[in-house]
Amino acid sequence: AWQGELKDRRKNGEIYPIWFTITGVIAPDGRTTHFVCTQTDITVRKAAEEEIRNMAYFDALTGLPNRRMMMDRLRQSLASCHCDGHQGALMFIDIDNFKQINDTLGHDQGDALLQQAGLRLQQQALPGSTVARLGGDEFVVLLERLGTEAASAQAQARYVGEKILAALSQPYLLNGCDHQCTASIGMTMFGKRRESISTLLKQADQAMYQVKLNGRNGLHLFQASDDEIPAKTSP
Repeated sequence: AWQGELKDRRKNGEIYPIWFTITGVIAPDGRTTHFVCTQTDITVRKAAEEEIRNMAYFDALTGLPNRRMMMDRLRQSLASCHCDGHQGALMFIDIDNFKQINDTLGHDQGDALLQQAGLRLQQQALPGSTVARLGGDEFVVLLERLGTEAASAQAQARYVGEKILAALSQPYLLNGCDHQCTASIGMTMFGKRRESISTLLKQADQAMYQVKLNGRNGLHLFQASDDEIPAKTSP
């Protein structure tokens, strides 16, 4: 006997998934006389599985990877860096004064802003990067394989960060009108040392908080002296 998932084609040309089973019919003398094949349309089941996967790994509002997927990608990236020596960067991005948008225009317009921001992040990130939404107005961009030279990797990450900063400062169309908004970006590099995931997250958060302290609308690369700053972002 054999069973497994295959693809079939409907009369209208549509490809759909089936669960296919082949069972041999054995005669009394032990010979296989013929086979019985059955197939079941599993389109609905596959759609349900995909929906569950999306709920588990993607943000419902923006369609971006969520915290769970981002953590998994970061874990894989760290392992890869330790093997081949490539550098990477982790950016924490917070929309400045987002609460004011929600309070004055309503949560539906706040959601519209977050969707536009998520799209801009995807457009500015490097190919192969991970753009995720952690929740609220917080996003993360994970840049991988920036090269083995620390200075070059840092320069590439800064370049992408500046592009993101410029893109997020462009007007947002909300309720038919343009609304200006900025962002604060905290960034930390990884790959040179064996940092833990929790350490990198803390460093990126502290770097972002430094931008908030400096008046928002900026990019800050984590420095060792930032450890003296409490790891708590302002609203």
